[in-house]
Amino acid sequence: MKKLTVLFLCVLLLSACSPKKAEKSMVVYYSENDGIEELATQIADDTDSELFRIVPKKDYSSLNEKIDKDEQLSAEEIKDLQSTSLLLEQSVPDQWNECDTVYIGFPLSSVTVAPAPVALFLSQNNLKNKTFIPFTIGTQDALDHARDSLTFDGAREGWKDGKAFSETYTDTDIEEWLDMLRDK
Repeated sequence: MKKLTVLFLCVLLLSACSPKKAEKSMVVYYSENDGIEELATQIADDTDSELFRIVPKKDYSSLNEKIDKDEQLSAEEIKDLQSTSLLLEQSVPDQWNECDTVYIGFPLSSVTVAPAPVALFLSQNNLKNKTFIPFTIGTQDALDHARDSLTFDGAREGWKDGKAFSETYTDTDIEEWLDMLRDK
């Protein structure tokens, strides 16, 4: 009986000392040839994260540019925007269920809301038990407004303050930001 008790205590102690599950992270981004892809790639490299690009099935970047510049859309362009539902090439990343932290990057327009493909991506994924850290190139105020625009169905739970990098950011700027996040 003593041997059984000692064996039980040893198993109990070993299980209590087992290492915690390593946290996995993913860098998810949407880019329109705006520098976000390079920034996302660097963050993924520095954090040893999976990298996932949000890709709409249809490219609306030229229409987005016209809208941002307050240019007139043709009747055909307006009809196309109204009749086509936005779909993504891949809605759920392969490693989505295994990741705990999601760095999410996207460009900001003058409207300061996250682009529609980003909101669609979030609406099509299970957001529970994940920490979201947004990033962009632009101003912090615009990023904060865009982050707030992603509030739907409790999706704000788990969101952290993000980082808006200047257009002249350096690798050191990224490393310092990531070090600050690790220290929190």
